Amino acid sequence: MKKYLQGLLLIVFFLVLAQGINSEEPAPVGSKNCLWKVTSKTNTVYLLGSIHFLKKENYPLGKPYENAYNNSKILIVEADTSGGGQEERIAALTKRLGFYNKGKTLNDVLSTETYKLAKAQMESSGLDISKYSNAKPWFLALMIYSVKLQSYGFSPEFGVDNYFMKRSRAEGKKIIQLETAEYQLNLFNTLPEKTQEMLLLQTIKEIEMTEKEASTVVNSWLTGDDKTLKDVLLSSFKDYPELYQKILTDRNNSWLPKIENFLRRRDNYLVVVGTGHLIGDNGLVNQLKERGYEVIRQ
Repeated sequence: MKKYLQGLLLIVFFLVLAQGINSEEPAPVGSKNCLWKVTSKTNTVYLLGSIHFLKKENYPLGKPYENAYNNSKILIVEADTSGGGQEERIAALTKRLGFYNKGKTLNDVLSTETYKLAKAQMESSGLDISKYSNAKPWFLALMIYSVKLQSYGFSPEFGVDNYFMKRSRAEGKKIIQLETAEYQLNLFNTLPEKTQEMLLLQTIKEIEMTEKEASTVVNSWLTGDDKTLKDVLLSSFKDYPELYQKILTDRNNSWLPKIENFLRRRDNYLVVVGTGHLIGDNGLVNQLKERGYEVIRQ
């Protein structure tokens, strides 16, 4: 269970919702990128593995990423979360799904020990747990993790997907989402309460590893180190095939026919999804290759 919980936190910030480098020296940009070009008889679809939290100094992105964006007429993202009042709608959605609305509180669902640890952790971050008395454990875990990341200077404002969404809106480029933010949040909202508590507890116990984990993933992303990306992002699910199915395989299987449909169009597309969805045997890159498409890493 511990391996799953650690992996789930990485999934949240690297695959689902959307990290940054915190080493003294930026990782060198490798000869490989997390970007693939898929060609059909009529058009090109670019697949870009996203990192959802980055730092300002990680920009500008490399030329391959910029070229893929400039060569595409339409941007595809997991969920459109920026502009057009989306932030307000998602905030309302998060409140509806992430908080109890029938009088239940954290004290009702958490053990005394877990509540005490959560209170101490939040206080160390300048937060008052009493203001989140009716929050669900999964929401509290993600908030604690997010606050910790941002204390190191990581921000979703500089996430790859957010960067291209903002540019597309400013330039009038069409944006299409593969799924909704509600679907993504429900991946965690449907976890049993006991599992949510274990997620919260493990988050608190492992919180000081956040910086190291983020650095490992982002440095691997910058250098195109597939092996490390697979080890960190995918190996946590080794003993939990049902969760791997729910969070990765099912979503990939849902997206694959949509991407194949894009490949039958005449316009070029840039598809930006969490990096973990592209790598591995069940990743979109491998599945498209198996279907006979020409897929070339950029």
